[in-house]
Amino acid sequence: VGSGSAANLHGRATPEAFAVEDSPVELPVSGSCTDGSPFEGVIRVPNAYAWLNMKVAASSDWCREGTDGPRPRSPKHVRDVYLLVAMLTKDEMALCGDVRKRQHDHPQAALQRASAVELFGSPDAPGCAEIRRFAPELDYGQFREALAEVMGLD
Repeated sequence: VGSGSAANLHGRATPEAFAVEDSPVELPVSGSCTDGSPFEGVIRVPNAYAWLNMKVAASSDWCREGTDGPRPRSPKHVRDVYLLVAMLTKDEMALCGDVRKRQHDHPQAALQRASAVELFGSPDAPGCAEIRRFAPELDYGQFREALAEVMGLD
């Protein structure tokens, strides 16, 4: 799989997606297919813990590399970390805690925890500085507390 492959799919290895199959959220969908026939099914999306680990990894890439090929540097993933944390419900926080406990010893979990501390571990860290560019009202203490709880940061 990859750009130019016979499968005509774009993809790359994503070791930071280690938790995507642990407790996915199931969303029912229904509607019509393009031929007009009815459709009902379920879409499974990763839980917030898995999404956050993937976004922290992408944010770390942004911070270190600055670009992804010919595309300009974009802080999108850093902003997504902030938005994911800001939108968490109590139920999602509880699920994140359960998933985090199961995944704690995964090598990628440790790498993403270290990246989260590097990017968001202080009010002046690179990720927080970027968040304040679009959300100057950032309550760092509240953000850091929630991020620490979800990811298991010290």
